[in-house]
Amino acid sequence: MSTPSWLKEKDPGQKNIFDLDSGRRERDDALELVSRKEFMEGVERVVDSLVGKRMTGEDVREVCTTRDVVPHHPNAWGAAINSMVIKGKMVRTKEFRQMKATKSHARRTPVYLVTREVAPKESLSDKLMDIGVEDALLMDGYDDCVVGVLERFGMEPIILYDKEKVIEKIMKESPGCSYQEALEYYEFNQLGGWHGDKTPGFLVRIF
Repeated sequence: MSTPSWLKEKDPGQKNIFDLDSGRRERDDALELVSRKEFMEGVERVVDSLVGKRMTGEDVREVCTTRDVVPHHPNAWGAAINSMVIKGKMVRTKEFRQMKATKSHARRTPVYLVTREVAPKESLSDKLMDIGVEDALLMDGYDDCVVGVLERFGMEPIILYDKEKVIEKIMKESPGCSYQEALEYYEFNQLGGWHGDKTPGFLVRIF
């Protein structure tokens, strides 16, 4: 008697769609992405309600907290404030204030003017030219994932991409693509590609 097709040994290269552990991991990854997106949108709504005020990042965080806009991890506050600055909704002034949180030890922090005006976005190539980096290698279509330039002693500077932003972009542009699939694509096609000393680098956040 022949073995039913559904009982035959699985091809080693075939993905197991009934892997419970993988399913749970992908579920948790998806929930984290949703949580992060909802938090960032919440911060932006709060900032939009504070137009005209001069506030520190700590002030914005305090208002967000009173309105139940809190992140999945405390380290997300910095990214949220930075996002508002990049969008032009918080414009840095020349003023500084001492932070109020005890653990900050009264450290000086910049004051921002909250505005609805979104500053015109300077292109990545313009920004690189401003700092004298004109011939670095870039990944097509991933300009919004760049976090900076990595300088190295005795070597040419290289473009530094945010690993998680790259993976999120892969998922966004490939409907139905799971986090694990996007990670594998990134590791093989982007992290695994070597194009000489100017090959871009990838930032892995640990804080």
